[in-house]
Amino acid sequence: MERRIEHIPAPYPGTVDWLFNDPSYLKWRDQDGGMLGIRGGPGFGKSTALKAILLFDRKNEGQTHLQLYYFFFGRGTTLENTRLGMYRTLLFQLLNRIPSAGEDFWPWAESMLKGGSSVPWSTGIVRELFIRALLLAGRSVRIRIFIDALDEAVNEEVTSAEEADEEARAVIADLRRINRVKRGVSKGLSICFACRYYPAIVVDNGLEIKLEEHNAESIGLYITTALTDHPMSGDYLGREEFDYLVEAIKERSSGFFLWAHLVVQSVRDAMANGDSFQNLMQRIETVPLDLERLYASVFAKLTFEYPEHKPIILALLQWIRFARRPMTLEELRYAMGSDESLTRFWGKQIVPGRPQPIVEDDISMLRIVEKFTGGLTKMVETTAMNGNAKAVVQVIHHTVFEYLSRLDTLPGLVDFDTHKRGNWVGRSNDRLGHACHNLFTHAERNKLSPKELGGLPFYDYAIEFWFVHAAEASANGVSQGYIMATLGPSAGRVGERLLLRWATAYGRKRLRSRSLGPLPSLVEIAKAFNIREVVDASSLPTPPPDRWS
Repeated sequence: MERRIEHIPAPYPGTVDWLFNDPSYLKWRDQDGGMLGIRGGPGFGKSTALKAILLFDRKNEGQTHLQLYYFFFGRGTTLENTRLGMYRTLLFQLLNRIPSAGEDFWPWAESMLKGGSSVPWSTGIVRELFIRALLLAGRSVRIRIFIDALDEAVNEEVTSAEEADEEARAVIADLRRINRVKRGVSKGLSICFACRYYPAIVVDNGLEIKLEEHNAESIGLYITTALTDHPMSGDYLGREEFDYLVEAIKERSSGFFLWAHLVVQSVRDAMANGDSFQNLMQRIETVPLDLERLYASVFAKLTFEYPEHKPIILALLQWIRFARRPMTLEELRYAMGSDESLTRFWGKQIVPGRPQPIVEDDISMLRIVEKFTGGLTKMVETTAMNGNAKAVVQVIHHTVFEYLSRLDTLPGLVDFDTHKRGNWVGRSNDRLGHACHNLFTHAERNKLSPKELGGLPFYDYAIEFWFVHAAEASANGVSQGYIMATLGPSAGRVGERLLLRWATAYGRKRLRSRSLGPLPSLVEIAKAFNIREVVDASSLPTPPPDRWS
């Protein structure tokens, strides 16, 4: 979670100083109880503001208060984007600082482990354990809880935007419940959260900070600082022209910090090229005012400048948007190397043998990502399950992630995506699922040992998410008949070996989590992952036996 905080951009000097004199913030801080909401639209800087308050509180009151914090990350793992992940993280932080507060948790966890089963982490159980620990800790220390990006909370069973909004409301309901127990926390309990205006949420005590009411001055300071720092700023712009430039960006930003940031970066690039003041102003005035149109202009420019590279642009967007977790550059190289449409584009073929990446090294892959995503992606360091740090590719903001959810918003790519089956979500997941299948079956054909497979980039991803992508594709109108052809009865011994290899690689723990035995059949797997058409396999035509069985 500390790395998640580090990924949130630090504010430019002076741009958030007003926060610490805001009446709502001061009242929340001084009364040592209740809730404070940081509200604003997409791109208004909510996460940056919450981070600033957390770090300010840690620096000035870290000796008198215990800070607990959780930053929802919609594209992360279940530990990073669910209510269960929130409670597990907060409980870990609390017990790490005050072990004695776990007098209910420690015996419960020990009894579970003695029974030979893994600890049954469920939202309800962990929430109650956290609240009990909170009450115990509150006898000796004042506590402040910081929760960011409630609107990015995820429920894996959610299938609609309305249900996704309900998940954010569920988080607020949980926070209200925690807030109500503050009377039992004798030393004081305060909660600060950040969220968009929708879904509509009412803060119990009415303490809110609306960022659009304060951002104009902060944005002006940011623009001035960012452009003054540019080595070319004083070479050909007079004071009057410079001030006019700053005011133009500030006025058009309408409080959107992200919009101002993207435009400032564009202006800095133009200044490096020696563009005239008139050209700089024209650039500012032609940038769309809302984020969706701004993103559309980025991709329109990309497809206009690189029409022959539309397959790469489309594939990158699909891999970055629809991968179930952010991928490293190395994983992305091997993933795209298993993508049949891309190998045809590059003039290569997928052949039996050890899978090979389509791009030679990570530096080359990074250049491709930067070139063909229009500056809307970034490299972020995160922590793997084994505790090691790794750099992954992510979009620069959650609004980009949302924008890429619909193909009709991508100029120049709508007509290029000519597949008629299903919708954009289904076709994208089908593409990713097929790549997982290709890597898996190629490894099987070459009889790679478990040790060799363990060191193969993208293999872990392929094993974990192949059927997840297949289920999503099928649910969105794209047939997964190839799974029946590969693993069904007509595949013979080859299909049996593939099923066994997949189950072995998937591991007993994950199999148990999906109520599967150590040797599941294809129908059992399809039921576990909810691939309905495979469950109803009798209605599908039987494909011919595989020729390499």
